[in-house]
This record gives sequence, structure tokens and C-alpha cells, in this order.
Amino acid sequence: MKSTHQNIFILVILALVLSLAAESHPGHAADDNKTDSTRQRDSAVISRLSTVPNGNFEKWQDGTVTGWNLDRGKLFADEHSKMRGNRSVCIQVDPQETMKWPFCRISSDSFSLEPNTGYRMRLWVTSAFQGWVETIIHSMDDSLFSEAGRVTGVHAWAEDFYTTNGFPWVPVEVEFMTGDSTDYGITILATAVKLGPNDKVWIDDVRIEKTGKVKAMATTEDHQRGFQLFSRSVMKSDGLEKTPPEQSEIVDTLNIRMSRGEFEPALLGLHALQDLEGVDLAIATDLKGSGNATLSKTDVVIRRLDGALLPLSHARTIGAHQTIAWWVTAHAKAATAAGIYDGQLNILVAGKTVARLPLSVEVMDLTLPEPDIAFLVYHHEAYFPPEFLTAELRASYYQDMLEHGMNTITVYNNPANGEELDFSRNYTYKKESPMFTVGLDQHMEEILDSGLCKTGQPVFWLPLRYGSKATLKSTLERWKDRQWPTPLLYVHDEPGGTGARAEAALAKLKQIRSWDIPVKTTTAGLDPRTGVLGQFYDVWVIGDRGIHYENHMNAQKLGCELWQYNCNSPHENMAFARSFYGFLPFRTGVKGVAYWAYYDARKWLADSQGNAQGDPGSQRLSLVCVSPTGPIPTLAWEAVREGIDDYRYCQLFQSLLNKAEKRSAELPGQLENLEHQLQLAQRARNLVIESIPFDIGVARFSAMLGDFRRGKYRPPLALTDVGEDSLTITETKRWMITNQILVLQDNLRQSESFTASKNREQR
Repeated sequence: MKSTHQNIFILVILALVLSLAAESHPGHAADDNKTDSTRQRDSAVISRLSTVPNGNFEKWQDGTVTGWNLDRGKLFADEHSKMRGNRSVCIQVDPQETMKWPFCRISSDSFSLEPNTGYRMRLWVTSAFQGWVETIIHSMDDSLFSEAGRVTGVHAWAEDFYTTNGFPWVPVEVEFMTGDSTDYGITILATAVKLGPNDKVWIDDVRIEKTGKVKAMATTEDHQRGFQLFSRSVMKSDGLEKTPPEQSEIVDTLNIRMSRGEFEPALLGLHALQDLEGVDLAIATDLKGSGNATLSKTDVVIRRLDGALLPLSHARTIGAHQTIAWWVTAHAKAATAAGIYDGQLNILVAGKTVARLPLSVEVMDLTLPEPDIAFLVYHHEAYFPPEFLTAELRASYYQDMLEHGMNTITVYNNPANGEELDFSRNYTYKKESPMFTVGLDQHMEEILDSGLCKTGQPVFWLPLRYGSKATLKSTLERWKDRQWPTPLLYVHDEPGGTGARAEAALAKLKQIRSWDIPVKTTTAGLDPRTGVLGQFYDVWVIGDRGIHYENHMNAQKLGCELWQYNCNSPHENMAFARSFYGFLPFRTGVKGVAYWAYYDARKWLADSQGNAQGDPGSQRLSLVCVSPTGPIPTLAWEAVREGIDDYRYCQLFQSLLNKAEKRSAELPGQLENLEHQLQLAQRARNLVIESIPFDIGVARFSAMLGDFRRGKYRPPLALTDVGEDSLTITETKRWMITNQILVLQDNLRQSESFTASKNREQR
């Protein structure tokens, strides 16, 4: 308990430091450049600044809530269900509603906010509702509603989430930047999936507060070229087109910092001040380091941010006040010399270079270790249209997985058809499928040739049917003869712990045990706390809510490995994907991480230019979109790579910390610098890693929440969120770990020199 309190205290102190740093940021000096007329306007606005009218919903008159207007549905005060104060407002879908997706909606009276200023809107919501709740802040100068009931207009910022019946009060937040307008309003829209008598949503305590951020003011040069250039955290890529740049985000150089062998991204945004045709970004030349060192321009890949997709860059036409961005990824090979590499990015309009931006890539004197746990995504080729399963494209998928940190894979290949065994066939598919002729021999060789599984992690083998004792034994003998990585036999998908699925899995497991064949078994969706399945599976792949001390202790007791997986986080959610593959597994010590899925959309396709086609609802949980020229990454897929790198940084940090502790113990009192740094590093570990709640399921409020906010959920990575941005906390933690690594590494080298010198003196 003492350690926990210490961690909280440290985090609070850090928050105060970060807050002070933010207040002293150069971006906040923009007020010094204001004209007298601007100051007078701002002063006038401040004098009539108001809070959200009746944001606590305490004032009512004649059954109507003061300061708010009912646009659709029904409305009433509720003195029993409330977050704060004496009552909340409850809005309800009209039972007479005939729309397929019925909705109810309220909007506030107008209120004043300062122009070009950052704000945060926060409110509390609970419901007896299955559907979506959307909260929107909008300028009163814009058109408010479209025919579909959605808010439109240039100045509109929204936060929405899926809600299910019975979840407790939860906060909803949206950050936004005002434009030149001073008059704003709030709209709350609730859409029912299925109309029922209890389709209600309760709202309480609506507040708006300043964030301290200031909109970037365009310079004369900006107006001449027609745009502003800015950079922000890649973790804030989703919804970038709705958020104009802040003053602190304006850049004159795009900076990337990375280790040898790493892929590292940066985000470059462009905010148009006028209509622009054919806007594009290109790398000009190779990047030059010290001496003859170079970083090839082919190692810098530029992709355009297109919603949650990242196709390769191409020219785009944009209108005034629109914001676009590019995702710039640098790759340093393992042999790349440490140092700073300077290059140039060209911004083109109508095919002509109109601006040049320096690109600086720092390659640190660090080499990240190979992960010591398994990382994979479920990859079932049955979800791919046949034309996207050519040998070349299949090879591109494996290469893409490798470059995103995967070190193993799922193999849906079944060489047995009843008692028949044929390693040149895959009986998972029908004979007309192009994958029918890709047998287990070919499949495994292609995977190994790609570089996947090179570190010895086991392969997830998911045969549709493994046949008799003889066929399973023969297949495993083939596996051993070919020296393929150890297979984990996937026995019955998501059996839970009780019920028909669990009983079916148990029967199969007992059968395999009776054959006395040495094969490790696994499945996802196991609940080992109920029934007897846990003792029959060698590797438990458990949903994130099941990663807690009880399951860890039970796994250790039975000699089983504990892995984690997720199959309900969409491709827009970078924060979850990065945490799930990074700091969370390092904190809990699981032996593997799996994610559904690489691609499971079937109809989410793109053309050769990367333009996505198909029903948006078909995207499901795919981490890539397929195209004739190869996979197109999503934001979550890029976040997965960043998460695995977070894990590798933690792994390197821990190994250096162990070495420093050993060196300090070997030469007590003789390595003052190292011992001092060791103390700082130990504190940093407590702050960065030990502060992460171990029981992920507990941190998710409770199991009753279900998927109420699956698209927005961000795992808690600290014991307190004071001063922490949940979107960028992973970057903050990476930065702190990296700096500790560099200093520890330097001090360890000095200690080795000290020991060598001492040994020479003793000779």
C-alpha cells in the first residue's frame, strides 16, 4: 500500500510539473502579438462570457427545462436518477416515431465563448438505451441540422459512443477549438437501435472549461502560400480534419526520433487558408548525416490521412479552412549509424513546390531487442476476396505483419479430410478456392521465408478438423521433421467456461489427451475460473477483462501460459491498440498478445490509388484494407507497431536496470554516478510501469458495461489521470523510458571503463 501511495504522489507532482511547463510554452506568448482592436474585442467577449445555460438542469418551468429546447422526442425532469444536484434531464424517443433509427434530441440556447480558443466540454450520461449518444458543440453561425438529424457546419465537434441498457453514469468529453465566431450551442442526440418503451437517456452536469490552448494565427507568409503547416501527436490523428492547428503545433521542422531498426511516424498537417488544387507532399532527397552517412529517401514513406486509413500520398484538392494531414514514417535499418539525418519535404500545389520543410531524423545509439513474448494478429484468408490472394499479395501481407512487429501468425491450414492426409492441399477451403492448393508445406515455407516466426515463438494452428489419432500424429511428425516452430493446436473457439461450447471443447481435449500425443493446446475466449477446461489447455488466451491476479495465479499453479486477446476494438481506436500491445502486456507479464483481425471485412476494398470502396459497415474490425497494390494500414494497425516498440523499450530499460543493479552491488560505493542514476531509474520504473493498474478488467469499471464505449475506450495507464492526456500518455511514458535508457547505457559504459582501469592498476 505504501508503494501505491508513493506512486500517486509522484504522478501528482509530475502533473504539476507538466502543467507548469504547458503554461510556460512559447505558444502562449501569442497574446503579446495582438493588436489593440483585437484585445478590445477579446475583452468584450470575456465580459459577456457565460457558462452553459442551466447546465446542471436544476431550473424548470411548466415542465420545460430552462435554457434548453426539445427538438425531437420527449423530455422530463428526473429527481431519482441524477449525477449531481437535485435532478437530471431525461430524453426519450417518441413511441409514435416511425423512423428505422428513431432519435430524440435537445439543444441549448446560445452562449458565448472566446474566439480562437481551446475548450473542453464535459457531461455525464447514463441510459436504459441501446443505441448511440452523440454530443455536439457547434457554432450558431452554421446550419444546425441535416435531414438525417445530424449536426452540420464547419464549426462542429462531436463525441459519440455506443450505449447499452444499464451502465452507470459515465463522463463524456470533447475538446474543441473555437473559430472567429463567439456564439455557440450544444446539441445532444440519442439514436435508438431498436425502439422500445424504455428508450431513455439521462444527462447531467454539462460544463465547458478552457484548456489553455490557443488557435494558431496565420502569418503573412502563410497567407501568401495559402496554408499553415503544423504537427501534432500521431495519437491524435483521428478527427484531425475537425481541429485547426494550435499555436504550439506550428512547426518549421518535422522531427522524428528513433532507434536503429525501428519504424517511427510523425504527423504533418496542412490547414488551408484558401482553396487549393493538387496539394501533395514529397520527400526531396536522401537525408544526410555526419560524414558519409545517409538515410535513403526510400526509407521515408509518406501516406495521406484518409479517415482511419493511410493510403500512399497523392495530390488532393481542398477548400478554404479545411485541414488535411500526412503520416510520415521513417525507417532506420539495423546497421544505420547513430546521429542526426537532415532532409527536406516539399509541399506541392498544382504540381509546383510552394514550400519546403526541413525533415530531421535522429537515430539514437540504441538497438531494441526482439520481443520476448509472442505478438500476432488473426489472419484467416477465407475473409479475402479471391483476387486478393495471389502469391505476390499474400507475401505482402506477411511482410507487412513482420514490419509491424508480429513474430508469429495464425495458420488456418488443414491437410486432413477425414482419414485422408495430403500436405499439398488445404481442406479448410472448397476445391474451387485458390487456397485449396496451398497446402501446409507451402504455407509454412512461405511464412518462414517472410521472416515471421524467426525468433522461435509458437504458431497458432487452427485446423478445421484434425482427423483421427493417426492423421494428427502424422501431421505433427511432419511439423517436427520440417523443423517448423512449435504448433499450438487450437481446440474449439471461445468455449467460455460452462455450457454446450465448453462441454464440446472438453470432449475434444479429453480425446486428444487419451491419444498421448505431445501437442500443446490453446484457445481464445477461455474462462478458466469456471469448469475444468483450464487444466486441459496449455496456453490460455483470455480477453482483456480476464487479465487479473486470480487467473495469473491459477495459470502458474497449473503450469499454463497466460496470453491476452481482443476482438472488439475498431480500427480508429489507436489508444487501445497501442496500450494493448505495449505497456499493458509488459506490466502484466503475459506471454503473448493476439488481436482480431488482420482483415475480416470481405467487402472493404480499395483501388490502386488507395481509394476505399464498399459498405463502411463492412469494415468490422480489420486492421488493414486490401488493395491491388498491397495492404493499406489503418490508424490502429500503426498504433499496434508503436505499442510493440513501447514493449521493446520497456524490455531494454528493464535489462539495463538489472545490469545497473548488478554492477552497483559488485562495486558498492565506488560508482557514484551509476548508483545515483540507478535510483532515478528505479523511481522512473515505479512511475511509468508500476503505476499501471494490473487488473485491466477491474479498471474497465465492471463487466456490466459491456461494449458501451468500445470505439473510444482507453485503458488506464496510471493510478491517477491528473495531468495525463489519455491519448498521448503512451508517448509520455515512452519518452521517459527512453531518456532513462540513454543515461543508464552511458553510465554502464563508464562503469565498465572504471573496472577496466582498476584492473590495469592491480596488474
